[in-house]
Amino acid sequence: MIEVLLALIVFGAFAVGAMTGFGSVVLALSVGALIIDLPSLVVILVPLTLLMNLPLAWRNRSHIDWSLLLKVILPFMLSGMAIGYWLPQIFPEDILTLVFASFILLLSGQALLQLKSLPVDAVVDSRNTSVQQTKRASLIGVSGVIHGMYASGGPLLVYAMSKAAKGKAAFRATLVTVWLSLNSVLTVAYLIDGRLLAQGYSIALLAPMVLAGAWVGNWMHHRVDEASFLQLVYGLLAVVAILLILQSF
Repeated sequence: MIEVLLALIVFGAFAVGAMTGFGSVVLALSVGALIIDLPSLVVILVPLTLLMNLPLAWRNRSHIDWSLLLKVILPFMLSGMAIGYWLPQIFPEDILTLVFASFILLLSGQALLQLKSLPVDAVVDSRNTSVQQTKRASLIGVSGVIHGMYASGGPLLVYAMSKAAKGKAAFRATLVTVWLSLNSVLTVAYLIDGRLLAQGYSIALLAPMVLAGAWVGNWMHHRVDEASFLQLVYGLLAVVAILLILQSF
């Protein structure tokens, strides 16, 4: 029964991710954490993201901002991710779930407010000063820590970098390449520490659901009002985050 529920969650989460361009892992982790422990779920989802990100990165490779990727994002993200990778092995699962749920609640609440007012890129100050550069580097590093723990550093990285890339196409292609790079590193790390093989059956079982969800999400992209749909998604995330907080206690 758990496998069926998890398959439905992954299908729905990756459909949302394909439709909106983000949020598949955050949504799958948030809802999936209600039925399976968070550390195991992260190990399952990280290699599954490669199925969607690899073809996207290849298809949009001409738009990748390599300077931004290699000089700004990856150095700080990888440094933070190295820290985040070890934290779940130090802290109890209940603490990790509480921290993750609190992060999701803040994220969803902020997103709902922004959907009703200004877009994210309208509130990001990207002036080229040393203070702003330090702030951006710090945010990227923290997003790396979050990604190492939960493979969910995307929202914070988007906030930090929303005006750094040269156009929407470059921004999207660069971000997809970031997730492909980071999740490839995490997948190798999970393989080395033995956690990937332990979840091999679940990964193989859920792989078709990722592909099916991505196909449905692409189909929905041109047929559903995205603003209204995002309100529903973030509202769901807020409710799930509250349930996880209560569950952690």
